[in-house]
Amino acid sequence: MNKKYWLRGIVVGVAFYVVIFIMGSLSETVSFFTSVLSPGAWVFVGVGGLNAETKYMIQFIISIFSWAIFGTILGLLYGKIKNRNKNKVELN
Repeated sequence: MNKKYWLRGIVVGVAFYVVIFIMGSLSETVSFFTSVLSPGAWVFVGVGGLNAETKYMIQFIISIFSWAIFGTILGLLYGKIKNRNKNKVELN
């Protein structure tokens, strides 16, 4: 059976970021974890000319895509390792 680990990786990666983002949004101050785990924040350091709402929306979108790509890569690697170990057991 061909399981789609890359798709599971996307879901886990995006869900992880959304949970961290919500936890940071609920606190009164900007969460350290949200700023560290948000690659979109690094893009807009020192960029002027955009209002704050637009910057936060673009930051959120870039971060979602970044975590989706990261989850995809982890899911692909996990699937390759798991399938390789499965094939070794079947050969014996």
